[in-house]
Amino acid sequence: MACAVGFLEKCVVAAGAIIAAATLTACQDYRNAFNPVQLLCPGDFDPTENRCVIQTHGNADP
Repeated sequence: MACAVGFLEKCVVAAGAIIAAATLTACQDYRNAFNPVQLLCPGDFDPTENRCVIQTHGNADP
């Protein structure tokens, strides 16, 4: 009986680890959707440099 309880405990821990890994993977898909720089950017957002680009009349890129 003690062996069965130990096996059940290992199964529950393994299932919990799998569920936690799946949850973290799903959260990674939404991390860029809620980027505060992107949300608050009134201009064009550059995701490669994580910056907001606002074009003005005198704006020249170096």
